[in-house]
Amino acid sequence: MLSDAGREKGDLMNIDIPAGDPDFPPKTKLEFWRSQRAPGTGENGIPREQYNKRSNWMDLETIYGSTKEMNALLRQKDAAGALKCELILDDDYLPVNDERFNFSLPGRPGQHRNLFAAGDLRANQDYLLMVYQTLFVREHNRMCGVLHGKYPDWNVEQRFQTARIVMGAKMNMIGAAYFKAYFIDVPWPDDPTAIMRSWTGKTVLEINPLTMSYPWKMLLNPKTGDPYSLPNEFSVGYRWHDLIPASLQIFDKENNPTTLVNLAETAFNATSFKQTGINSVVEAMSVTQIPDFHSGIQDTYRSMKFNFRNPDEGNGFDLAAWAIMHERERG
Repeated sequence: MLSDAGREKGDLMNIDIPAGDPDFPPKTKLEFWRSQRAPGTGENGIPREQYNKRSNWMDLETIYGSTKEMNALLRQKDAAGALKCELILDDDYLPVNDERFNFSLPGRPGQHRNLFAAGDLRANQDYLLMVYQTLFVREHNRMCGVLHGKYPDWNVEQRFQTARIVMGAKMNMIGAAYFKAYFIDVPWPDDPTAIMRSWTGKTVLEINPLTMSYPWKMLLNPKTGDPYSLPNEFSVGYRWHDLIPASLQIFDKENNPTTLVNLAETAFNATSFKQTGINSVVEAMSVTQIPDFHSGIQDTYRSMKFNFRNPDEGNGFDLAAWAIMHERERG
């Protein structure tokens, strides 16, 4: 899900900081804009609705871009169907967002060239998302190489689209595994339909994949044929923010701890990510514990001195307050 900020009169709904807050000066307001209003809604008695700039399909638009133009810029001009990457110290990284791309990406003021070019505006938000983006691009390119070897008569588009479908399936497996973490106490056997049953309230027989053809009609909007947007419930009811650790312990090649990195300080800094090295960041992620999972957001993200969503605007950020405001402004 991705919605632009609205800029109409009344869309600015700043968050008041209580008096006596230890991190912000008195009378501070954190800038908050409502989501952009869809034309024809929010007036004349019609409930306000928002844009979703992503498709409802789990097709990895975050990696491949949400428009044909973005996708064309992110792809290499080769016979394998690979995505662009750059070799730095024997490791592949995403390309820098320079004049080849000129994507409009949020970043720290004056540092917009210090960003990776990627299919999602939030790709540079912290080390964790940079890892996600980089690994999926690498795996796409590896898959293209496999297909190039097995099916040499395929054209470049066949290889690219087949690799993308495989990558979409892998992303779905990862997402489903995380989603199931919120349903470990369901009072019925854990089977492939458990999440669907918990969401829809239907029985195994009603959603049995053996008796229904794909795509399941209960998941599709009958007017458009698009899938219903499960992320609406997920982003409001659960969100993923309680999985963000406050810091990462970086290790050297001998597996000795070196630097304790404040994750918020890694935001929008592709150069720092490359200097630290993706291998070191992945190792740090693998040993990081999430304290009190399901309990909320780390304090680091409650008192940020810049806007975590877009550092170009605003004077601070509270991820919990921002999430609550989004839930309220969408009713």
